[in-house]
Amino acid sequence: MEPPAHIKQAAQDAVNSLLPLKSSQKYWREYEIFQRWCEDNLVQECSEVVLLAYFKEKAKCLKHSTLWSVFSMLKATLNIETYTKLISFLKRQKEGHVAKKSIEIENITKFLNEAPTEKYLMMKATVIIAMSAACRSGELVKMQLEDVQDKGDAIIIKIPDTKTKISRTSCTTEQSWIETIRKYMLLRPEGPARFFLKYSRGICFRQPVGIHSFGKMPSQIATFLNLENPKGHTGHCSRRSSATALAGHGGDSVTLKRHGGWKSSTVAGSYIEDTLTSKIANANQLAGHHPQASTSSAVFQEIPVTFADQESLEILRESEPSSVFSSTHNIAATNRTPAKNTANWLAYHAEAKTRSETRKGLMEAQLALSAIVHRSSKITRTPRSSSPQSSNTTTLLKCHSL
Repeated sequence: MEPPAHIKQAAQDAVNSLLPLKSSQKYWREYEIFQRWCEDNLVQECSEVVLLAYFKEKAKCLKHSTLWSVFSMLKATLNIETYTKLISFLKRQKEGHVAKKSIEIENITKFLNEAPTEKYLMMKATVIIAMSAACRSGELVKMQLEDVQDKGDAIIIKIPDTKTKISRTSCTTEQSWIETIRKYMLLRPEGPARFFLKYSRGICFRQPVGIHSFGKMPSQIATFLNLENPKGHTGHCSRRSSATALAGHGGDSVTLKRHGGWKSSTVAGSYIEDTLTSKIANANQLAGHHPQASTSSAVFQEIPVTFADQESLEILRESEPSSVFSSTHNIAATNRTPAKNTANWLAYHAEAKTRSETRKGLMEAQLALSAIVHRSSKITRTPRSSSPQSSNTTTLLKCHSL
């Protein structure tokens, strides 16, 4: 029995609502392209064989990322998610693919310091905001004046309308970067709501900057810096550069997902795998080297800390071999500075994310260490006291993240 017309219409409305609101026309346009291809090739019924032939023809002129985009759009209008051979074919197209380039943070700093401000002020402001908030080109285009707020010691950057429908807020506290953004904001004429306006020879015009202009900026920066293959730096370069810089300074997958608004851990994890820091850590593990405190991502200084209970130190000493905590070096009873290897052990556990050991003693030690480090972060350097309480004071490393 065929359902009534109003039921059919309600079902069709429900199907139409499944498509993204902003790009529904693009989805239907891709479906119409496939329909015309079927008519030209006398195809009357859609099947996996038909889709394989269609995508094989598309693969001659499209990159693998574009093929996946076409597949995603057709999947919203056709029941093709179970076509395993088609999915395997699309995965095979990625072989030999080399990701587009990103600009290292050192080169970005060089550009900001050496490029003449009169010519590159707007481009500098764009790079700073894009790096600070991991912006897509489309997000830069839509950015409003109210989305960039000067709080004195920081510039707050809000991105309310994102691709993933999740608003993001970032900031920059680098003083030189803040001054650059302020210079650009002072030159903006009153009236236009869009933040980025055309800039030329020290004058800011009322014309908004388009998405194609943002797409060319990374290539122009690479040309200024005389980098290899400037055209390989596309409009998505700033977002990749921001994620790579954060991963290179110790950012984990969760931090990267929050920073860039990614939903996929795979995407965020790929930036960590590609960093030199990750490769060096892997090389040290293969060589059997013991983890050491990273001097590139942290600065260590000695501060006096008073321990509330000496039991925490006993747990720490019992949880590790005597080579780490020497039995002749009684930290709880003296004011002596811990041995160098002890400091390395403490710094390593302060930075560690997970531990596979589940012994009760080690778990208690980790909790005690966390409490000690948390307590030490609130204590400033003070001279040693000659009071009786000084016998309970020792030295601990404080880690300041860069």
